[in-house]
Amino acid sequence: VPYKSIYIDDDTFNISKEYVIELATKLKEAGIGGKIPWSTMGRADLMDRPTLEALRDAGLFSIKYGVESGDQDIIDEIDKRMNVEKNVAMIRLTKEMGIRVHLTFTFGLPSDTVETIEETINLACSLPADTVQFSIATPFPGTEMYRMYDEKGWIVSKNWDDYNGSTVAVSRTENFTAAQLEGYVKEAYRRFDQAQVERSFASGDAVDKLRKAAASLAPGDSVVVMQTSRVHLTRWILGALQDLELDVHLATPLRFKDEFSSLLAKDKIHAFTGNSHFSFAQHNDWARDLKSSHNFKGVFIPYTFETRDGYEDVERIARELGDRIVAGITQRGNLLSYSA
Repeated sequence: VPYKSIYIDDDTFNISKEYVIELATKLKEAGIGGKIPWSTMGRADLMDRPTLEALRDAGLFSIKYGVESGDQDIIDEIDKRMNVEKNVAMIRLTKEMGIRVHLTFTFGLPSDTVETIEETINLACSLPADTVQFSIATPFPGTEMYRMYDEKGWIVSKNWDDYNGSTVAVSRTENFTAAQLEGYVKEAYRRFDQAQVERSFASGDAVDKLRKAAASLAPGDSVVVMQTSRVHLTRWILGALQDLELDVHLATPLRFKDEFSSLLAKDKIHAFTGNSHFSFAQHNDWARDLKSSHNFKGVFIPYTFETRDGYEDVERIARELGDRIVAGITQRGNLLSYSA
């Protein structure tokens, strides 16, 4: 099979229930879902149980829903014609049926206030999403939104390279500066990551699993955790290992160093400069030097997802850092073990 996955990039995918059911039937008959994981966009408020069952039976792996705001008045103002309560119900049902969920939210809509943005962040943190995307409302030239924002004097940049909505605000609103909107995106990701980790590790099962994985280590043994996932997951692992009375160190790109200064002494945080990701070609000598000076007895790797795809360099560097990889810990609180 020449493809690893299929993604249907159509936010109107499920406007017609009959079309979706027919497509699901065809995909199932063709055996696509059993061979290639596939995903799609869709509107949560237009979903129902029979449609989701058909999609799941056809092998649907994940779906992307646009939520935009947690405030119904904001949704109505932008003429989204979408019901927030129905969104929430269908998002929860989608997850209950074993389909992964990616949600998108937007800050900087015309009447957004501190209260509506807080409401949106709180909603995002409360939902069982696997991943999220927080964006800044971006008025593209030629649209009614651009005309309105330009007329109000809210456009702050006409550098078209900035018009992606991810991290750069090209406009302001009555209630927010561009810088404030950019700040809300960072804050929203921070709070979502924290909420997701707290949900995953609330039961204590992950601590028990981690304790069993580390049973061969003795109190005082030096171990190293690699910052290779979301900060809050790494912070949880560091704290859990410290509770096991291990001598815990961190290997991290320099840009994350300050995130852990309250948990570890400076001499236990080992940061590299340059590339913000672990690269075996660039960092294997650094890893060997670190190992020789600290004699790490084991390495722990945080993973954003259950699959280890894309972590090949991370695992190679881990084996340079310590005698062995003790365990990988995922965002969902699952432990991954290694044969060597």
